[in-house]
This record gives sequence, C-alpha cells and structure tokens, in this order.
Amino acid sequence: MKNTIDKKELNIKITDLNGGYKAIYEFPMEMRDVPIDFKVEQMLKILNDCYDKTKNEIAGLFTIQEAWFLVATFNSYLYTSQLCDKDVLLANVEDAIIYEGLDQMFGIDKEQLLDKIDKLTEFQCFCVIRQAYEVRYLLNEKEKVIIDNSCDEDIKRIFGIK
Repeated sequence: MKNTIDKKELNIKITDLNGGYKAIYEFPMEMRDVPIDFKVEQMLKILNDCYDKTKNEIAGLFTIQEAWFLVATFNSYLYTSQLCDKDVLLANVEDAIIYEGLDQMFGIDKEQLLDKIDKLTEFQCFCVIRQAYEVRYLLNEKEKVIIDNSCDEDIKRIFGIK
C-alpha cells in the first residue's frame, strides 16, 4: 500500500448517485461551516480510526479457519452500504454454507460461526466484511489466486488471531 497520494488522485467528483453529497453535508462536525475538503478528510480519518478500533474490539473472535472461510465468502461480493451489514454478513455466510459447502471445506462449525456473527453489532459486521476485503487486497498484491497457508500470518494479523 502506498504511503502517499498524488493530488491528482484526490481530485474526485462527488455525485449524489449513492447519497455521497448528502452524506458529506449531513455528517456532524465540531465546527460549522468548515471547508468541504477538510470535512471529507476528517470523515475519512474518523472512519479509518473507527475501523481500526473495532478490529481491536473483535480481535481473536474468529479462528483462522473461520477467517479464511469469511475471506472466501466475500471473494466476489460487490458491497453496497444500502443494505444492513449484519444481514449481508449472515446471508453470505449462510449461502456459502448451503450452496458452496465452504463450512466443510474449511472445517468450521457453522452453528458456532453463525452464533458469533449474530452477537456482533452492525458496525462490527461492517468491519468483518472490510477485513475480508483487506485480506483479498493483500492476496492480490501477493498475486495469490488461491487460499493457502502461506498467508496465515497476514490473516492472523488482520483478524487479530493469536
């Protein structure tokens, strides 16, 4: 991952197709009438900080097999914030169990995994989905097309598995 962003990359256009414009204006800030670029930068920092804090909150919840299962489950899912993240996570896990048999492939207890997910908050579920994507990005960077044990240390770090 790059440590710098070229200004050209930040020259983005916000459309209201998915509520982006509305989200920027409705997001509460400590001060009124701040410049839009400052507000967007703060929103991104806040989201990333919340993601990191929540990852720490749920660290170690999943076994390595369950984490790999979750990564495989979100291999081809296109995320939308318009759906409830808890519903999305549960539905994708159930589909992976019923239609793909991933619970057997990864040797996990499906009832135990579903129970863990059921106890998560909405934002924790959002973070679990993001963790799966974080691993997918890492696999792409390493040019891995299949899940194998060579990335176990990375998945342990991302999911907080000891």
